[in-house]
Amino acid sequence: MARIDLRMNELRIRLLEGKSGSETAMQTLRRQNASLHATDQLCRSILSPLRRLPAEILSFIFLLSTPTISEVRYVPWYEYLLWSPWTLGRVCRRWRSVALTSPALWSFIIIRNTGDEGSEFHSLPMLEAQLTRSGTSPLDIVFDYESFRDDSESGEEVAQDVLEAFARHSSRWKSLYITATQFTRLSSVRGRLPLLEKLAVWGRDEEAIYGSGASTPPVIAYFSIAPRLRSVEVDEGFPFFDLPWDQLTRYEALGPWGAHISALRYLKNAELCSLTIAHEADLEDPYTWRDRTVQLLKLRQLKVTTECFFHGIEDYWVWPKWLRVPNLTELAIPDGLLHALPQFQQASMFSLTKLHIIVGCPEVEALRRVLLCNPDISELMLPLGGHIRSRDFTHSKVPALLDLLTIRPHDPRPDLLPKLETLVLHLHENDKDADALGKMIASRWRTTRLHSVHAVDIGPELTPKLNRMKSEGMSVFIRSTQWRTLDHNYGDDASPFQLGR
Repeated sequence: MARIDLRMNELRIRLLEGKSGSETAMQTLRRQNASLHATDQLCRSILSPLRRLPAEILSFIFLLSTPTISEVRYVPWYEYLLWSPWTLGRVCRRWRSVALTSPALWSFIIIRNTGDEGSEFHSLPMLEAQLTRSGTSPLDIVFDYESFRDDSESGEEVAQDVLEAFARHSSRWKSLYITATQFTRLSSVRGRLPLLEKLAVWGRDEEAIYGSGASTPPVIAYFSIAPRLRSVEVDEGFPFFDLPWDQLTRYEALGPWGAHISALRYLKNAELCSLTIAHEADLEDPYTWRDRTVQLLKLRQLKVTTECFFHGIEDYWVWPKWLRVPNLTELAIPDGLLHALPQFQQASMFSLTKLHIIVGCPEVEALRRVLLCNPDISELMLPLGGHIRSRDFTHSKVPALLDLLTIRPHDPRPDLLPKLETLVLHLHENDKDADALGKMIASRWRTTRLHSVHAVDIGPELTPKLNRMKSEGMSVFIRSTQWRTLDHNYGDDASPFQLGR
């Protein structure tokens, strides 16, 4: 390297001084200089510290660059996710060698038909290669069966072959996210799911799930024996799934209220439930054995919402009198369920530390009553901006809400949130009340425990006010919902209680 640098310096000096005589000689010097420069770059790349990284560290870096199963719901169908392990193996021979000898790198498998002619994303040989390269590593699988059915008859044949291919490796499944499919083709996996921890079934096509001509939908019992299964997310077909209910600690479902009731009866060890209610006509409580009480003693997080945000959930749903959740601490609900919450809370005898109002600007009196019953709330989420899914929203509610939460010197009214530490605001670019909102946050920041504000979709007038408080030491997080596709189950609140976890 030192000789190359010396020779290049000599050539540069001669070129600058122009002492080489003819133009032909000058061109020769330029070619020699370019050749030495290329050699210099090659030598430096060979000596790069990256080449000296141990294979174990490089493999770990590769793993950090790949997605996790928890990111699936936030990304529009994953072109870059699909290619990740394959791209790493095409950089150079060493990277390919390290990638091929890192089984965990190949254990996250996404199978989807993109509709592109000649697309490799649903290639059966590609899947089989990934299954082989994953070795004995536990598998995280996302299979979009519906994308094949929408393509052509040949696409569905490919999907069936793919389904059978990864079903042969069911003993290594750690998590399975799958859209509506003919589950009869998964009959071989029953009793062969020793590692399965998470199961998510999306889609409501009963013909796809049960096959055409089924007069009575059969009970799908293929997942009933899974000793490690703890988390289940199911769409509307779930009443026909036989699951190991006693094991489940996390349960998320979309369906009619009657189906949710059937599930709640068996979720004795559930710690988190997220229930999205579908079909307004089916929401009447069919619970006939009202003399009995369902107690979910371990439930700490509960989210209740409706699929149709433009209808008021309070018009056709009430807190069930037969349900007891004495250890509930975190709750996410639309504003319409606030008014009856104190009665339900009194029956169950729980106290909240987190309250997320996920849709709709709450009525001041309803919120005041709830806060009086829950003095230990440390995290509060409020929607304070106009939204297409909000029902009967008026900006006139916002000033009264901000007045309720503002701390003033010598105010005889008690602070309704003495332990509030985190405030989450969904503003939907509402700047109309920016001054009052800034004063409310500042009053709590300077005189109470409030130290963190998460602001979503704020307007230009509030931003400098929050940045000023951030410069004084407050934790301020500003983000937009526009960077990801909204999940149809959760609206803007894509993951219940994701803050502060």
